[in-house]
Amino acid sequence: MQLGSDIQIRDGLLAEMMLLREKPRLGFGHAESTVHQGLKAANYLNHVRDTTTVVRYSWQMSLMAQQQQPADQPLTNVVYNETGSLRADPNAKPGAPGSAQDLANGQQAVAEIANRVMNAGHPDRVAPDSLTAKGAAAVKTDPNAIDAYGRSRTAADAALGGSNISNGAMQYRTRVGDNVTTSLGRSSTSRGTPISQHYGPFIEGKHSVVIVVAP
Repeated sequence: MQLGSDIQIRDGLLAEMMLLREKPRLGFGHAESTVHQGLKAANYLNHVRDTTTVVRYSWQMSLMAQQQQPADQPLTNVVYNETGSLRADPNAKPGAPGSAQDLANGQQAVAEIANRVMNAGHPDRVAPDSLTAKGAAAVKTDPNAIDAYGRSRTAADAALGGSNISNGAMQYRTRVGDNVTTSLGRSSTSRGTPISQHYGPFIEGKHSVVIVVAP
């Protein structure tokens, strides 16, 4: 092939030069290019082993955490979530409605009923069996929360040990005010279930709260 200058280049050589200037297609490079091979077989197997080890380790740690959790913790958390904000009336006489002993009895009744309901397969009918992040922090640092959690654990332990001051009841409510006569679940279409036991009134912030129990 003849160019505009006096220099001549063989057709075959020119074709080779043009071919080298083209960009590779479909991921294929020039013959001298090094193709990335990813993980080699040995490295890949090591990677798989490492991943499996991590997964197995995570599962084992999770299982250990569950096994190390005290058996009474879920029920303790339920009782705390239901009654942890209640305080005894400082003006109540020992053993009287609203007193510290009355609150302890009310918490024990809640623990017994919650335990029965959960064992019956209805955990959705009671408070959660885990604490919020705020609650978990409070039971470690706030004196009132620490005391309330301790009382909740005492109630849970008694219930798990077979106590029955609630006489086999399956329902409880916390009510703002001092109404201990209106049946549980009463409405315009239902007479509800008559209250069999009640505790309080206790103090919750600026409100009075009672615990009512029904079969």
